[in-house]
Amino acid sequence: MIVSPIGIKEAIATAFPNTEYRRCIVHQVRNTLKYVSDKDCKPFAADLKTIYHAPTEQKAIEARERVTEKWEEKYPRAMNLGTQRKRELLLSLWITIFSFHCLC
Repeated sequence: MIVSPIGIKEAIATAFPNTEYRRCIVHQVRNTLKYVSDKDCKPFAADLKTIYHAPTEQKAIEARERVTEKWEEKYPRAMNLGTQRKRELLLSLWITIFSFHCLC
């Protein structure tokens, strides 16, 4: 897991085509929360936690759909992630937290 300067993902894929690439969760969440008002920040963050606390990938996908449905109209920029970016964020959040729980 790395903090991602522009172009690093492509460079890694070129050098190591089978490498699993995940962005830092803290930075992903911060980048999403910067589009959310201070008033809604805590409930929005709590909803994000339902994604990365999900026990399975399918439950995480369902949680992401609920979060998107709830917040997309009010905060389209926070939820305006392309399909690939949404899946990348979801899997990065879920896999990292799941991996951490397995190690503990």
